[in-house]
Amino acid sequence: GYGRKRPQLNIPIELLDLDSKNPRLANESQGDTQLDLLTTLYGNFDIEELAYSMAENGYFDEEPIVVVPAKFPQGFKLSPDIEVQQKQIQNLIDTKSTRFVVVEGNRRTATL
Repeated sequence: GYGRKRPQLNIPIELLDLDSKNPRLANESQGDTQLDLLTTLYGNFDIEELAYSMAENGYFDEEPIVVVPAKFPQGFKLSPDIEVQQKQIQNLIDTKSTRFVVVEGNRRTATL
């Protein structure tokens, strides 16, 4: 978690939202609901094949799913210290104070 490498945190799947603004999606899918995004990813992005691979091989931590908070609670201020940030974000996860948008790993998230 020091230097260029960021700490990895475990976030429950129910706190994750697919990125409806993902540039890989066709323009007509931009801004869709979560269910519509899942349908699009399943129909157009080989989610079934990825599911078989994940069932057979598991999930590799070397390729983490990257998320950002959808929005911070009112009055929340992110510390510049990375160790404090990790604790702050973990607290948001533990208290379910925010949702997180997947910016890298939408296919893997949809597969889960």
